[in-house]
Amino acid sequence: MYEISFILKEEDASPVGKIFSGHGVEIQTGGEIRKIRLAYPIKKSEYGFLGSFKFEAEPETLEKIFKDLKLEKSLFRYMVAKFEERKIGAREGGKIFQPVAVYKKQDELKRYPDPVLTNEELEKKIEEILK
Repeated sequence: MYEISFILKEEDASPVGKIFSGHGVEIQTGGEIRKIRLAYPIKKSEYGFLGSFKFEAEPETLEKIFKDLKLEKSLFRYMVAKFEERKIGAREGGKIFQPVAVYKKQDELKRYPDPVLTNEELEKKIEEILK
């Protein structure tokens, strides 16, 4: 069981649904789409439409879905979380689903080390800037 949360350019979430149905994944529950103000502009837009839904998929299928989501132009951002079924106490009487992991492609988590300059290199750069 997975949940995807996404921000779209328009209120229509059908492009995201088509990607999932194209890979044979059935959407189990879906939340309503609502307009939100973005914390910072994305592609010159200050507003977006936030939505989410739950689905079940194989990990191999999930990789293919990620590739298609990257190509979708109306999609600003997305996040996929994996849910596992956990038993709760007998008094509560049932099961719940809790998020256990957030999936993000490793190449999206690139970390660039700070360049280390020697004193000589630093002096050369300062001289270039001052000229």
